[in-house]
Amino acid sequence: MWLFQLCYSVGDSFEGVVFLEATSHGAALWAAKQEGVAPNADCHVIKLHPDDAQVIPNGFIGRLLGVDELAELERILMSRLHRKPAASSAKRRTRGLRTRA
Repeated sequence: MWLFQLCYSVGDSFEGVVFLEATSHGAALWAAKQEGVAPNADCHVIKLHPDDAQVIPNGFIGRLLGVDELAELERILMSRLHRKPAASSAKRRTRGLRTRA
């Protein structure tokens, strides 16, 4: 199973996003249609990389998310990010300067 992100809009108006588990792009669209998700909206489908799919909380999968819920999801995902360690070129020197004798 893969996780697909289905983004819905009508004209320039955002309608929402649905995350659905499915075996293919077509199966994700079919499942959304069967659930009656935004029937008159245009849909853009993205297949998520397994690493990205793993971080989406289960409570956000399988239902239409509006702007407020997407903002909440973004806050959750940002809080889970780990900062990269500083590059070795950015680290401070811990030793004193060498002097010539």
